[in-house]
Amino acid sequence: AALVICRKARSELLAPGASSSSSLAAASRAVLLCSADSANAWACREALLREGSLEAEGELRFSALVLRTNHKSGEAWAYRRHILTHALAAAPPEEKGVLARCELALVEELAKKYDHHYYAWNHWAWLERLCKEVAPLGGAFPRLARVTPSHYGLFHHRIVRLREHLLHGAQEAGEAVAASLAEGSGGGCPLALPGPAMDAFAAERELSASLVTTFPHLEAPWSFRLQLFAALLDAAEATAASGAPDVEAVRSLLELWRSDLAFASAQEASAAEQSSEEGGGPIGKLVRRFRAHALQELASHLQPWRRCGSPQTAAACSGAAGECLEALEVLEAEAAAAAPAVLRGIREDLEDLRAEVPG
Repeated sequence: AALVICRKARSELLAPGASSSSSLAAASRAVLLCSADSANAWACREALLREGSLEAEGELRFSALVLRTNHKSGEAWAYRRHILTHALAAAPPEEKGVLARCELALVEELAKKYDHHYYAWNHWAWLERLCKEVAPLGGAFPRLARVTPSHYGLFHHRIVRLREHLLHGAQEAGEAVAASLAEGSGGGCPLALPGPAMDAFAAERELSASLVTTFPHLEAPWSFRLQLFAALLDAAEATAASGAPDVEAVRSLLELWRSDLAFASAQEASAAEQSSEEGGGPIGKLVRRFRAHALQELASHLQPWRRCGSPQTAAACSGAAGECLEALEVLEAEAAAAAPAVLRGIREDLEDLRAEVPG
């Protein structure tokens, strides 16, 4: 029956000659309820919306209806973005907040309903870029992270937001550092990042610790914590005019790496106590993978920092090589910590770090 209805509606939609707006709206609606990726049907509704035969509010409700059963329909998401672009441009500031909250509610609904909700989070990322003045996230995202902890889509979105925050802070910090050097002054945060950026990082790291502690058997929270470390390494590098952070920043990052290793080791020890499987079972495997890739991120940054940093920075990077190599040897002795090629690459970077620092 649905196929018959769809064919009939499609024939009316594509038939030459003048059709009333109401019949075109009905035909396109019928087609889309049967086939959400019909570009012709969405284009028809876009034209009807443009001429005033359809209202934006009603179209938002209709597209939400379609997306609830077709959450991977790129055409449906594109049409919704078209509506929102014009609605937000015409809306007063208070209504923009209402629209943003409604979109977040839809994204959350789809994220809870479907395992793979990347279309929904990509839509939210687009909306947030469109209306920067709206502060939409609030406390809903941490709660949702605990509802769907196995889905990395939400964590990817948070990492993207944090990177933007950190890199924006890095740009501001770079300007401040340049000004302080011109004045002959110094000081401040060892990572040369402003307080709000570091507060955002600390909040995300606290969330990741809570998630890993609660769901140590899931890969997504571990990947989230790893990407937090990588994001801070990149931001620390971006603050430095020379491409390498100063010696105090390097020491702070090394301490952060040690802290992450201690945290991971505690999770592994807890898993070993509760599991009869050798190596802590699945949790132990995730911990070893986390340690390996955290070391990979650190080594890949320390190696170029030694080359382009100050003599003090170069010495700090080279001085960390021994400790990092010890951590690598432990990983090499363990099973399934990482692919052999990954471990070889880490060793090459760390061996290079031990080269003599030019005087």
